[in-house]
Amino acid sequence: RSVSCIDSNAINSGNSGSFNATLSGNNVTISKDNVKFGAKLVCTVSNDNKAGYVFSGRVFNDNSGSTKDASKAYNGSVDTSEVGIAASQIELQNCSTKAVLASTTTNANGEFSIQTLQEVFDVNNRVCLVQKNVADYQSVSSTKSASVTATTDASFDLFTITKNANVNTYDGFLFGDAQLQLILTQNGQKNIAAGDIVEYPHEIISKGVHKLGALNLSNQQQPAIDPAWQSIIYYDTDCNGAVDAGEKPYEVALQSAPLSAPILPEQRICLVQRVISPSNAKAGDSLSAQFSVKHTPTMSTGVTSSSNTVRDITTVG
Repeated sequence: RSVSCIDSNAINSGNSGSFNATLSGNNVTISKDNVKFGAKLVCTVSNDNKAGYVFSGRVFNDNSGSTKDASKAYNGSVDTSEVGIAASQIELQNCSTKAVLASTTTNANGEFSIQTLQEVFDVNNRVCLVQKNVADYQSVSSTKSASVTATTDASFDLFTITKNANVNTYDGFLFGDAQLQLILTQNGQKNIAAGDIVEYPHEIISKGVHKLGALNLSNQQQPAIDPAWQSIIYYDTDCNGAVDAGEKPYEVALQSAPLSAPILPEQRICLVQRVISPSNAKAGDSLSAQFSVKHTPTMSTGVTSSSNTVRDITTVG
């Protein structure tokens, strides 16, 4: 920074029109020779740095929104009802050292803007824009404005920006996140008579777009030897919590629509576990039947995860 001063009343004070002063921190020192009776001193401090830079964009839930179109998920575009994600941390970093040069968090609409006066571009004329996921979200896409020269990494949460000597504003950065968990509702527990049937309702809840897969099954009966219990998971087409005529076992229903197509956010997928006790079971005999559902987010071909596990406990008595 530099400082220069003038005396706007020099004609009466006898000062020269302008004169030098010294700047130390935020203190300006004027020679006593210029502090004269009637002087009206005006000093101007000039900042040697450039006007600075602005980096802006948005973090949003790239899960297809209300489009009911699986292809709109994880595509890097803000589609109908894909909302912004608040409180996501955005950092401007030195690409080599990872030192944080400036940071902010997204507002209620997922928007962010980092303004900085310092020179943030490194010797290679690069700076990195990094997004940190909020809890339960994963990065699934990233897109930039065509006017910006930048590359993104495979994790979708970092842009390497190349300096443009003619601009100070770098905008249009989109970070797409989504909740990729598949949630299976509720544990059940009932009593049953020997040779009887009991049914347990469950529902698959998805906040993203997934391709459903096979079931992970694990049954434990007491006593561990015969008589044998039976348990079958059905696709409950009308979500009424019971196995109706014509409803198919899940593994069979998985081969045709709607289960063979990707499931969408908020789409209701209901299941029923039907348990049959042995006709010669005794009081106190029990079956603990637990299962989870394999699934693959449509943007992660070949990467299979599993939902949480639910358990239905049936006891004779």
